[in-house]
Amino acid sequence: LYWQNPQFLLVLSEVYNVPGNTQVTCSFIVALMQKHQRRKGLHLPVGLHIYPAHPQNTYLSSEDLRKVLPVCSNQYSTYREVIIRSSLPPGRYIIIPSTGVPNLQGEFLLRVLTEPGSNAIAAPTPTLQDVSAIIEPSFPHQAALPAIGSIRPLFQKHSNKKGFCKPLHLHQLLAEAIQGGVLAGSEKFLSLEHCKSLVALMDSQGNAQLNWLEFQTLWDKIRKWTDIFLAYDTNKSHHLEYKEVEPALKAA
Repeated sequence: LYWQNPQFLLVLSEVYNVPGNTQVTCSFIVALMQKHQRRKGLHLPVGLHIYPAHPQNTYLSSEDLRKVLPVCSNQYSTYREVIIRSSLPPGRYIIIPSTGVPNLQGEFLLRVLTEPGSNAIAAPTPTLQDVSAIIEPSFPHQAALPAIGSIRPLFQKHSNKKGFCKPLHLHQLLAEAIQGGVLAGSEKFLSLEHCKSLVALMDSQGNAQLNWLEFQTLWDKIRKWTDIFLAYDTNKSHHLEYKEVEPALKAA
C-alpha cells in the first residue's frame, strides 16, 4: 500500500529570488540514501515523490493520492542515493520515499536542505481509521496466467545468463504462459513492441531489462489486468468491444 510509506511534511516559505525570473519559488534539495542494504547484497530500487499537501492534514491518505499527481519525482533507481534538486512555489508539500517493489522494506536516511525559514518534519503515519474506507474492486480470478508462486521457473527459462528478462525474453515467456490458460490462442496478437512497453514501464535503471523483483511487480499487474479484461469481455470473444473498453479502463 503506497500511502503507508513514511511521509514527511515539507513547508516552503523562504522565497529564492532569481534575477530576471518573475516566478516566486523556493529552492530545496531532498536526498534519499539507503542504509545497510548493500552490505546484505540487496540493491533496492528507491525513489522520491513530492505531492501538494492536504489542506487540513499533514499526510496524504489513499484517497488523497488518487486525486493528486506529484509535483516533483525521480525514476526508481538502485543507486545508494537518489536526489531531487528543484524549486516550488511557497506552500505545504508531502515527501514520500518508497521502493519500486511493493512490500519490500529497507532502512533509509532522508535529508532535506532548504533556505532558512522553510522546514521539513516527519508526518504521522496514517492509520486505517484516518482514511475513508475504500474497497478496491476485486474480480474473479480465472486460470489465464500462472500465479507468481509458480512463475519463477518460467522466468529463469526465458531470462539471460545474468538473470535479466529483456523484451524478447518477455515476449517468449508471455506467449508460453498464455498458451497454457483460458486465453490460449491470444498469444498471436502479442507483439514485441507490447513487451518493450511493458519492460519500460517497470525498468528502474533504464537499461531495457527486468530483474526478478521488477518482473514480480510487473507480473502481478499483468495478472490483475488480465482478470479485469476477462471480467469485461462479456461475450467471451477474447476481444473488448467498444462499449466494454471504457468500464474496463476505469476498473484498471
